Amino acid sequence: MQRVIKLWNEGCAEHVIPLSNIKNDSRISSGDSHEAIVSILFVTMEKLSANTRKRYENQIKSQLDSLFKRLSGEVIVLALSVDSSVIRSLTSYLDFESERVFQNSLKVVIERHQRHKKYLMEICDEMYELKLKHTNAILILYSITDYFYKMFL
Repeated sequence: MQRVIKLWNEGCAEHVIPLSNIKNDSRISSGDSHEAIVSILFVTMEKLSANTRKRYENQIKSQLDSLFKRLSGEVIVLALSVDSSVIRSLTSYLDFESERVFQNSLKVVIERHQRHKKYLMEICDEMYELKLKHTNAILILYSITDYFYKMFL
């Protein structure tokens, strides 16, 4: 499973941070507090080549650019290799209220998508960690197979 995070801000240079270094919590700061600080995190089943990753990044940027302009603060895009039905289930059923509530909602999602069980566990663990670390961040789940996204507030 490959995980790479990409940070950028409109008008600023891009920074690539391997997930092993994500603990450093590196961010791009901007003088304008109304701009969104966007992070793209790839959580895929197979390793993506640099060219493929760059193509997906450009695709995500162009598709979500108008959304980013309307948002402010921290925005985290999770680029996933699942179809849109899985993303709809994740945004519909997952609840981050408490650990117990989260685990129960995770069971519901896994029951609906048994063939993605291991991958869903990885995705949900990553989402839970991100929600704990970045409580005010807006999380966007993006399907790189269907070009579909859902915002998770």
